[in-house]
Amino acid sequence: MKEGGDGSGSHAVYHQLMNVDTHNMFLYMFCILRVVDTVTGQPLYVNSAPDSPHTHRPLFIIMGKEDVPNISADIQRVDRERLELKEYFTISGIQVNLVSKMSSIDAKMRKTLTGLGGAYCLLCHTSKDDANGRGHRDPEDCFMITRTGSQIAQDYRDMEKDPHGRVLTKPSDYASRGGITQAPLVDDEEVLESLVFISPLHAVMRVFGWVILLMHHLRSETYQWTESTVKLGLSAVFFKKAREESKERVKERTGIIMDAVDFAAS
Repeated sequence: MKEGGDGSGSHAVYHQLMNVDTHNMFLYMFCILRVVDTVTGQPLYVNSAPDSPHTHRPLFIIMGKEDVPNISADIQRVDRERLELKEYFTISGIQVNLVSKMSSIDAKMRKTLTGLGGAYCLLCHTSKDDANGRGHRDPEDCFMITRTGSQIAQDYRDMEKDPHGRVLTKPSDYASRGGITQAPLVDDEEVLESLVFISPLHAVMRVFGWVILLMHHLRSETYQWTESTVKLGLSAVFFKKAREESKERVKERTGIIMDAVDFAAS
């Protein structure tokens, strides 16, 4: 099965006087993907609509933001119960082996659950300065995936912490701390490992945005990965021109107008 949750804010209809938490809520759900007979290998049930809200069931809903103080207790309770179910449970006398992935979450939730609140990347130890300072014109000059769930948990245990378990930070300590700010909220090693990757939905959306930016940079021959006019300096003029030219090409070929304000939606 898959599981996950997300927060949603600015719900004025739930507002209560003198209680700011009612503007926000956090919902956690699960979805059975398939049931397989482990003896024969034959599927007994396959979910035909795994992304439909009708096939998901809520585990809990709480008022407030999706931050560590608000969701940690409920997330850890779900984690404990999942571990108990994985050890052994039966339905009508049949032993069931549970395999669950926490895949229905976004990058913000992954940072919260893994304890990587200050990390620039969830997959590697590259800092923002290092990423922006590398041109990556050489195919071999790439970002290696270096993080694992077990390594994150071990690194946290080895770090100096305050009495509340928060990691003590120092200026320019990213190389040693790697963006870890707190303990991971899950103890299930399989689930923790699954959190070190990007959700497919958000990955696809981010890739499209990344490809468009890459198109602007290559067209203007600007190899500094930033859009800041201050950081680009004289190259900012060429980058802006390339962006406008790219928008015109896309409009000519597809009719799509990129980076345009939708006044009809306002």
